[in-house]
Amino acid sequence: MSFKNIVGQQRALNMLQGTLITGRVAAAYLFIGAKGVGKYTAALEFAKALNCETRREADSCDDCGSCRKTGAFKHPDVIVISPEDDLITVEQIRNVEEFLSFMPYEGRKKVVIVDDADMMNIYSENAFLKTLEEPPDDSVVILVSSRPDVLADTVRSRCLKIGFSHLSEAELRAAAGAAGRPDVTDTKLRLAMGSAGQLFDDEMIEKRDEALGVFEDMVAGKEIAAPKDRREVEELIDRFSLFIRDMAIHVSSGRDDDLINVDSSDRIAGLCKECDLKVIINTYKLLAELRQRMRYNLNRSVVINYLSSLLSVMRRGKNFSP
Repeated sequence: MSFKNIVGQQRALNMLQGTLITGRVAAAYLFIGAKGVGKYTAALEFAKALNCETRREADSCDDCGSCRKTGAFKHPDVIVISPEDDLITVEQIRNVEEFLSFMPYEGRKKVVIVDDADMMNIYSENAFLKTLEEPPDDSVVILVSSRPDVLADTVRSRCLKIGFSHLSEAELRAAAGAAGRPDVTDTKLRLAMGSAGQLFDDEMIEKRDEALGVFEDMVAGKEIAAPKDRREVEELIDRFSLFIRDMAIHVSSGRDDDLINVDSSDRIAGLCKECDLKVIINTYKLLAELRQRMRYNLNRSVVINYLSSLLSVMRRGKNFSP
């Protein structure tokens, strides 16, 4: 693969290719966008292009030894780090610093891709600041995040931000065709919300249905066991936010065709009985605040208890007071 095989994201790709043409490559980038829209793929292709042996202007050849090694995660000058047990640790950041302390072995640049960079906590962010403030020569750091607001201001301000947009329905269909999956349903296209990664998740509808069942139980005041890890809790909060968004649309306009979970409109309508629109909106805001606070590694059981109280109070038509 090379840039030309990435579906959509022309603005972001133009920015990256422009830096390759001019040679004005930043020391640190922050790739921002929803999950599954191509951020990580673009980061890997950018790493390929930076060190491609036969690069012509603004793209990798995708065939030289350097490109092949990068694609196979075997290039000595390119590393990818991702969360371990729901966290990017200080030790991982220390390993990045050691990696960057040496000159490139084979390529022009040493490249670090930090996937799910928002999974750094305060301590790992602080450990990373020195690298971002005083980046070694011939190095490029690429942070990839679907939740950039969770990152510290000091981290975000030291990176060149590249935004990745949601894919259009036409782009999603093109991505599905390119992946040999042209038979995607309209329901899956709606639920994917512009994310090819979501579209290609064969368990997407099953996961949504499971989360909606948990949501209904919480609204009804039933006890729920805490998920096993932080990422599952965050995904649950994200899905709950979408259910509440659909509830707000149903209560305010009754236009169920505008729901994301349009195939579950009857269940959404059932949740809205006796619910006040202002209370629903307030609940949505509190969920967003909770999602922000998850970066502080909150206890999962405490979060689930908070959610249960929040949602059961919403059903009674009252604003929740933490």
